[in-house]
Amino acid sequence: MAKDGSGGSFALGVIIGGLAGAAAALLLAPKKGSETRSDLLERSVTMRSRAEEFAAQARTQAQDRAAVGVATARERIGPAYEGMRERVTPVVEQVNARINRKNGTSEASTEEEPSQAEKA
Repeated sequence: MAKDGSGGSFALGVIIGGLAGAAAALLLAPKKGSETRSDLLERSVTMRSRAEEFAAQARTQAQDRAAVGVATARERIGPAYEGMRERVTPVVEQVNARINRKNGTSEASTEEEPSQAEKA
């Protein structure tokens, strides 16, 4: 082999590579058990707080959407309810009148009599 000084650079490369490997091993090596547990606890607390924030936001959005849904339902159902009420009220009055005639009573007598507490 020729001696042109390349052996020295190889040795220098081995030394630098060894130092870089040792540094990487120290940086990437697993932590002690207590440190790992501490990190896991810290991460779990962070994840829990994020989950609680997400749940609060979801709850608020659900309540807002429910309020809009209820308002929309009232807008749609209200007129239908009033229309039905207008149609049913005369029928109820006719039925009550027929019952009163059958029983031989007048509408005035069908009103509730005052209770014992009201008489006193």
